[in-house]
Amino acid sequence: MSSSPAAVLAEDLASQRLEALARSLAAVLPCTDRVSVGLLELLAAGQPVALRDLAAALSAPTLGGAASCLSDTQAGAMVSTALQRMPNVEVDAQGRIVGCGLTLAPTDHQIVFTGPPLYAWCAFDTVLFPVLLGRRAEVRSRCHATGIPIRCSIGLDAPEMVAPAGAMISLVVPEQAHACCDVRGSFCRHVHFFASPAAASAWRSGHGTGDLVSVAEAHAIARRIVVPHDPLVGAVAAG
Repeated sequence: MSSSPAAVLAEDLASQRLEALARSLAAVLPCTDRVSVGLLELLAAGQPVALRDLAAALSAPTLGGAASCLSDTQAGAMVSTALQRMPNVEVDAQGRIVGCGLTLAPTDHQIVFTGPPLYAWCAFDTVLFPVLLGRRAEVRSRCHATGIPIRCSIGLDAPEMVAPAGAMISLVVPEQAHACCDVRGSFCRHVHFFASPAAASAWRSGHGTGDLVSVAEAHAIARRIVVPHDPLVGAVAAG
């Protein structure tokens, strides 16, 4: 049975909304470039990342194939340039990176790939990073309004489990000038899990330019951000 014209229109409008959000977020959250994904790959192992190790990983043939291999000098310069535009990077006493969206420092949002528990700066990151890295993940968080536990299994193609089923994620698209200087302050601090649309009502009323999406919609946005943005992402994640 074919869908009614009204249903088709509603589906098209919903898709346009997600596409618009994906484009807006991709413009201010440049996290799918080669250095960012390479750094996320290393952080996902659960250990601090020395700059030399990040540069070495970027120059390895597995990251993008032989045609895109970099010399040690090129890789080092790429890392140095990229870090200058990465706001809020967390480092330890030895100068090693311990957090950049994905972090070893505990936050409200725990994410587990196959190793030790890690954490994310915001709720959307817990959906975005599995898509970026090509890995499924288990997510543990809490409703920002009620404290109710949120549990998600994030697959590559879609969320595999979300509890409560009606859980939502808040989104605010920051101004690019603010995001490039303080992504945690301009974006992450507004991006939470809520157990239901009702639980998010107070947040919604106080954020006129904000949006609420289901976990499945957040996943669809993440896929739209990742796929068209950088053709090296798939190669990096596969490596």
